[in-house]
Amino acid sequence: MNEALQSLNLPAHPRVLVFAPHPDDEVFGCGGLLALLAASGASISVHVVTDGGYGKFGQNKDVRKRESLDAAALLGYPAPHFWDLPDQGLRLDTPLISRIQAELETQRPDLILCPSIWETHPDHLTLAHGVIEAARGTAYSACILFYEVGAPMPTSLIIDISTVADRKRAAMQCFPSQLAVQNYDLHIEGLNRYRTYTLGKEAILAEGYCRLDKVLMNAGGVSLPRLSGPPHHASRPARVSILIRSTNRPELHQAVESALAQTHPNIELIVLNATKAPDFPKLQGYGTRTVQVLDPAIPLERAAAANYLLAHHTGEYFLLLDDDDWILPTHVYALLKTLLLRTDIAGAYGDTQCLEHRNGEWIELRRFEDLSHLSTCCSTIISRFTPSCLEAPRSKDFSSTRDSTSTRTGTGGYKSAPGGPSCMFPESAPSIESTAILAKACARSRNGHREPSNRSPRNGTVTQISNKLSNAWPTSGNLRRH
Repeated sequence: MNEALQSLNLPAHPRVLVFAPHPDDEVFGCGGLLALLAASGASISVHVVTDGGYGKFGQNKDVRKRESLDAAALLGYPAPHFWDLPDQGLRLDTPLISRIQAELETQRPDLILCPSIWETHPDHLTLAHGVIEAARGTAYSACILFYEVGAPMPTSLIIDISTVADRKRAAMQCFPSQLAVQNYDLHIEGLNRYRTYTLGKEAILAEGYCRLDKVLMNAGGVSLPRLSGPPHHASRPARVSILIRSTNRPELHQAVESALAQTHPNIELIVLNATKAPDFPKLQGYGTRTVQVLDPAIPLERAAAANYLLAHHTGEYFLLLDDDDWILPTHVYALLKTLLLRTDIAGAYGDTQCLEHRNGEWIELRRFEDLSHLSTCCSTIISRFTPSCLEAPRSKDFSSTRDSTSTRTGTGGYKSAPGGPSCMFPESAPSIESTAILAKACARSRNGHREPSNRSPRNGTVTQISNKLSNAWPTSGNLRRH
């Protein structure tokens, strides 16, 4: 096997999973490596994510598929799988991440190949981040290599493909529909020639790769693009801090697992040992999602615990959760999506089920569907707002009506207070249950206080996503154990 490949410590016949944004990227980006792997007996599965049908590049989508099939046969790996998502329409969202994650969990590859985070094409960038976030959500680790197509990148691995150089050249000629638009074959060969710079004079062509290390993987979401390139290069999902106040209930592990299982890609999880229990469990994340445990100097009551958590989170939004409650996997994604689409509302929340475990299954006892129950167990996301104090709401503070789009709206429950954190709970307020609030965090001012990043109405509107919870994963929802 190639010496550079040996440095990856792959098994003798590795399982290789390749993600290509368009029909041809799998060849232009890593065709030489795929030829080497195929010759060594690797099991290769190539997934072409978009249909390549945008503009002058995709006047005939069937032609583009046939070109990829021809190139695959020439390089020696099986026919690619075509997802047929819209070219130039790829979105970094739950459906994409979940589909990638399904492939990872089904195939459990030893090696994953995907475009790099330094690419300039939006579909390339989106797919790169989608693979990263899907990998972060899996319980096993695989070697991930970025390949380069539209932009050179910092490389950590150079693979000499001289022995298969003619086959890669021939494979690139399998894409006449694209070569008629641009001389991609010449550009890629020029890049591959340059990558031989550090090799011996006998090297003809080489491909550059960047191995995704733990630093980049752990950064994820908002931080990753800051390490990888200019801020306009990628769509960045908001960082969401899930804050769990724990009194060391036995259900804590269920709450933590539900937070770690969120499909929203950029999650921070913080747990507070509010009662300073000496036997507080050591909580483990999975993949690259970690759990930060806070141990205050003294035991904290509910409101003080919430404020302590608020003082330590780093997210752009936060969500408060009790340790005997848990949320469904798409909960944060669904509610945050509503907030981002509706700039006129301050918050969104989902139905809440109260469940009891009987004979090995969960039985729904009742459901909370309006803001009158917000003080007990409603799961809410709140966007940026001007008030700097969030007060425990009473049912009379909220008016709730169902509109033509099957959402509930209401206002109230907030009051303004100068200085201090951007959002806090008055510690003199009545004891309240966790409201699973996801609020817009604000930038810190020079005097150390947090200040709103923009102005918005003093009383925010809260909108419910109307949904029907079922055994299948719903759009959103909060589960509460009875």
